[in-house]
Amino acid sequence: MPRPLYIICSESGSEDKLSGLVSFYRVIDAFQIHKTKKGQPPPPTGALTVPLRVTAAWRRSQDDVPTQEWDFQFVFKFSPGDKVDVVSEGQFTFDKGTRRFVLVLPGIAFNSPGTFQVESRIRRSGDPPGEWISQDYPISVDDVTQAPVDAAGD
Repeated sequence: MPRPLYIICSESGSEDKLSGLVSFYRVIDAFQIHKTKKGQPPPPTGALTVPLRVTAAWRRSQDDVPTQEWDFQFVFKFSPGDKVDVVSEGQFTFDKGTRRFVLVLPGIAFNSPGTFQVESRIRRSGDPPGEWISQDYPISVDDVTQAPVDAAGD
């Protein structure tokens, strides 16, 4: 069975064309949301979203056949709640020993605190739906809106 190598969420990244090595910029550990208070103007357009680049790598085991077809998915989950969104999927083979998947979104926004989980998963094509091998990257979404200060100092 293949094994996960890594999954990284960042704002951007690049791949060297000659070596195939990747670099990640502004790795995301947490998101912060600032709720607008009543009577305040909304934030400027574009200030509500953050670019998201997800990179996941998998390595074929010695027992895996290079021509075997595999399914892959990128899945987003947000808790609290049980909503699961498949945001990208397809098929591939391990023609090389390692396979890297990249998902780029121009922006992502959140309205409430919780945990945003990005999952990369694979399975042999034709296997039952529950047979995924997965790796995940949980990101805390924190509400950092400051409580109003009472004018009397209370």
